[in-house]
Amino acid sequence: MSSISDVAARLVDRRAAEASSSGKVRKRVIDFWAYLVLIGAGVSMAFPLFWMLSTSLRTEPELFILPPPVLPIHWTLDNYRVAFERIPYWGMLWNSAFVALIVTGGRVLTSTFAGYAFARLQFPGRDRIFLLYLAVLMIPFPVTLVPLYLLMNAIGWTDNLIAIILPPLVSAYTTFLCRQYMLGLPTELEDAARIDGCNPPRIYAHVILPLCGPVIAATTILSFLTTWNSFIWPLIILNSPDNLTLPIGLTILATAGTNYGGYTPWTTLMAAATAAAVPMITVYLVAQRYFLEGIALTGLKG
Repeated sequence: MSSISDVAARLVDRRAAEASSSGKVRKRVIDFWAYLVLIGAGVSMAFPLFWMLSTSLRTEPELFILPPPVLPIHWTLDNYRVAFERIPYWGMLWNSAFVALIVTGGRVLTSTFAGYAFARLQFPGRDRIFLLYLAVLMIPFPVTLVPLYLLMNAIGWTDNLIAIILPPLVSAYTTFLCRQYMLGLPTELEDAARIDGCNPPRIYAHVILPLCGPVIAATTILSFLTTWNSFIWPLIILNSPDNLTLPIGLTILATAGTNYGGYTPWTTLMAAATAAAVPMITVYLVAQRYFLEGIALTGLKG
């Protein structure tokens, strides 16, 4: 009997080992295809940026070579010099940076303020007001474009940077992110602060805000990228060359073909676009870890 039980035990162990080995092989195959798909998706998304950089470093005759070379044959930085000469690049860069920094800082402040009020403070109609606040997300910007322009014109802010700074200082979307994140913070910290005599503003500044690093990083990146790439509203409200931002400058460079031989100066345009993308890439790389964490955690509670 003991020999039969030993044989049975060995068969069970062998089948368990084979199942475990088969499971490991299956997991490796699934991981391989998953990594392959992710690498392909990453390469497909990064390739346009690489091609923009490559085009900015080649000469114009190389644009007409078929098939086009992946890397420049004759490397040159003249395209950057020409781009900076054809448009007031540094002035536009300053305008874009100034507007993006002011709007980003203001939006982080207003979003965390409103998020704290909607997540932590108790007042009549809080949830209904928040739903009304979120309803703004369903209104497309073109619907408010004409009324906003008429308002700016009545105030006398047309062709003024303040007209592209004040309207986007408040964002329903980033407020929603901050509110969702703050809902996940432990209430015991606030209770301890209240026992120590802290009022809501001090609780916001000394308890809640230090814990909101991830969502603040996410709000900062989203606000900076949105403001830096803003095109329609600055194009409509700004007129003088001294107030134009970089996206408008790139459009001017792209549509200036009649002034430069009747064709679009692609190498020059790609050089200007590459230089304009550097601040966005820098901001994202600096706060990437906090950005991913903030986006992941804002959906934990509703």
